[in-house]
Amino acid sequence: MLVNAVIAMLLLRCTARMAGVRTAGLRLAAAGLLAGISSLALLLPPISQMVLAAVKLVFAAAIVAVGCVCGSIRRFCKACFWYFACNLALSGVVLAAVWHTGTGYAEVHNMSIYLNVSPLLLTGCTAVVYAAVYLCELAFGRCDEHLHRQFVCEFAMAGVRTRLYGVMLLDSGFRMKDPVSGDQVFLLSFPSVKQALPAPLCHALNVYFETGQLCAPLRVISTQTAVGVRCLPAIRAYQLTIGHRQRGSCLAVFSPERLADGTFDAVISEAECRA
Repeated sequence: MLVNAVIAMLLLRCTARMAGVRTAGLRLAAAGLLAGISSLALLLPPISQMVLAAVKLVFAAAIVAVGCVCGSIRRFCKACFWYFACNLALSGVVLAAVWHTGTGYAEVHNMSIYLNVSPLLLTGCTAVVYAAVYLCELAFGRCDEHLHRQFVCEFAMAGVRTRLYGVMLLDSGFRMKDPVSGDQVFLLSFPSVKQALPAPLCHALNVYFETGQLCAPLRVISTQTAVGVRCLPAIRAYQLTIGHRQRGSCLAVFSPERLADGTFDAVISEAECRA
């Protein structure tokens, strides 16, 4: 049980790296304890396959939910997939080690695999999986956890000035630019930030999205989206700060929809932000 708990903690760290979610020490320990408890299914008498499958799914979801800070259903599902993939990879590595070394054997009971091998070999195989994940990260870069940054900027309209705080995604595929100046812009989700905008600006954006009527000082930016060319309202934001870097003023373009799964409020080009 203790070995299974330690292995689950290492696999959850792999899961966090691949899925772009966070983990914490106490959460990992609790998730490892759950994984250790789930391994006790080997000691139970034969159980219906349907019941076992349901129990396995519930335990796997609980282990991921406890061990990882996902923040959204989409990230949770992504973490569950990578946890399953890491477990599958570990099973393959251990079975290959058993096959090539001729030590130990494997048994299957209640949809659980019992590997009669030394804890040292099992831990070594887990380290191999962890190293493989780390090498993939070095080769292809980390997942999107590090691409989220806290940002702050100011908007002013009709004498009203407010400061907006939110989470920004650094997207390597974001290519929207100001057609007049050619400068990079950033995209904001209006539903996510409207409560923090100056009242006149919020009203002007509502009018545009509902009727198409544009109020000064708003301007329109034509952009290509998945559903075709769209004209979105834009206004200059002041004192934009992303993370710890100040960027001064920048044109902000507003989208009438939430961005992706709603875990961030704005998008900017990763290259532009790191320049």
